[in-house]
Amino acid sequence: MSLTSQVRLRELILAFLVQAGGGARRADVLAGVDSLNRSAWTSDDLRAPASRPFESNWRNRASFERQRMVDLGLLERRADGNWVLTSAGTSLAQRGGATDWRAAESKRRELLWTSLLARGGPADVPAGLIRELGIFSGGRGVYANQELTKSAWAISGAAVSFLHLGHAYADEISSTGIGYHYPTTAKPGRDEAEIASMRSAFEAALPVFVIENGSKGATRTVHRGYIEQLNEVLKVALVTFANDGELPPVPALDHENPFVLVEADAEWTLQRRRARPNQARFAFEVLARYGAKCAVCDVDSVEVMQAAHLRPKASNGSDDPRNGIALCANHHLLFDRLIWGIEPASHRIVLAPGSRSYESLGIAYSNLAHLSMPPHEDAVIDSWSRWQKQHSR
Repeated sequence: MSLTSQVRLRELILAFLVQAGGGARRADVLAGVDSLNRSAWTSDDLRAPASRPFESNWRNRASFERQRMVDLGLLERRADGNWVLTSAGTSLAQRGGATDWRAAESKRRELLWTSLLARGGPADVPAGLIRELGIFSGGRGVYANQELTKSAWAISGAAVSFLHLGHAYADEISSTGIGYHYPTTAKPGRDEAEIASMRSAFEAALPVFVIENGSKGATRTVHRGYIEQLNEVLKVALVTFANDGELPPVPALDHENPFVLVEADAEWTLQRRRARPNQARFAFEVLARYGAKCAVCDVDSVEVMQAAHLRPKASNGSDDPRNGIALCANHHLLFDRLIWGIEPASHRIVLAPGSRSYESLGIAYSNLAHLSMPPHEDAVIDSWSRWQKQHSR
């Protein structure tokens, strides 16, 4: 099962508020939305998230959607508990059609993919074929095809494809996905429109395409996937590839899961959006958790920031971000070589016997107390046991 999309929640909220005369208190809005969609909620919608066990997923996500609608100018910004339509919100509600728009656009994109496969794709196809089919056009990194995708539900269109040729942006691409950095060019207005189109594609859970250089001459290889997450702080979209299967229809906004240290023991119960492997996901989630700053020095350049596993992948360490910390390239190497370690409980930085000093290693912090969130203690203990074993010989 899967969650009802944010676009559908927005449509339901608007529909109820029009029926209610333009405004109502939160409890009444949620009751009304429940009535409108009662037969369509999925088991995932009705399940309570671990972080908020007193209310269902859809109610929790509706509150997130309310804030998004305020930011979009569809609801008034109020502190009295009332959800009130603006004139723009009323106009959009009267137009309706979010579900139909999403279904039609999703179908159109699936037909693009089918056409590409029929023409010999997705690997090593002529660049002209991609443009001919309408998968990509123009000279910028994000293609939204506003002529076809712009609607009342996607004011700047909805991103169709992302061009990754390895030189314009510091993206991390693998066979399973990509961390695609938001555009930052000399045309900020265009950049903002493209970023807005990325948000629309994410909220509507539309299929997207990532285009990279092919292996033969001037060819291109296309990946079909979906935007799994957006990080507005790091300004990165995590795109997971799903070339061969059904695309999960809903972005998850809130999930907490039991910590799993060893990957072999993991039995993920998340939505299908997170079920596919994506090598970029661990780095994305570690930097989202800790920020793009080294945990032990003052380097804060995202270009040299890396996600370090506390229990290594070679030992089946999981890709749970709590099994990681953000480190610059230098301190990541020193950590992996057990030159320094993290003491459990105190999270004190301990140097290997014979190391000269914190200063000589460029370590600016004697512990991890400055981090906004700590790594999981089980991961710290596991890492410390390896460090002690190395230095007790």
